[in-house]
Amino acid sequence: MQTDLFETIPGTPLEPTRQTLSFLDRYRLTIRLDQILFGFILLIVLNVFVYSIGVEAGYRAFDKKVKRAEQAEKLAQMKKAEEAAVASDELESSKASSAETVAKTSSEESEKRKAQIELENKKYTIQMVTYMKQAAADQLLEKLQAKGLEGFVIPSGNYLQVCVSAFEKRSEAKKLLTQLKSDGIAPPDAYIRMIPH
Repeated sequence: MQTDLFETIPGTPLEPTRQTLSFLDRYRLTIRLDQILFGFILLIVLNVFVYSIGVEAGYRAFDKKVKRAEQAEKLAQMKKAEEAAVASDELESSKASSAETVAKTSSEESEKRKAQIELENKKYTIQMVTYMKQAAADQLLEKLQAKGLEGFVIPSGNYLQVCVSAFEKRSEAKKLLTQLKSDGIAPPDAYIRMIPH
């Protein structure tokens, strides 16, 4: 009886025929619920990690800005203190030599007027150095005058630019600048500049 079930019919192949399956049927992707939850948790952890890195970078950038602002504020306070010290030094020196300055001012004013008239006709000068203190600028002017050079100061904000001579042509200024550098009078970074009018 059981043999009837397994009998082969003549003319039929012994192997079953394969059906051609579509691409999606052949390669099924099955994802379990636990895999979805694990992927979702992994994405959350990755987002938290990237966010924390960005926050740390932001904190570092903010700290740098704060430090720069504090340094700028300290520099400003130091400049103010230095200006106050210079002003008090000038006040003390002016009290001590007030009688002498009255006599000198009239001659100095006439010399300054003459120098200003000469500077108005000239275009170029040689800038030697820049100082913040008037005393240092005056000291260099005296040294230049002792060497037979005309020096003057161009004020620029908190700075005093010490310059030598005035020229109509840039080529004249260049000749003197090379001579001053070779003689060791001018520093290596001295340069030719326009005279502001």
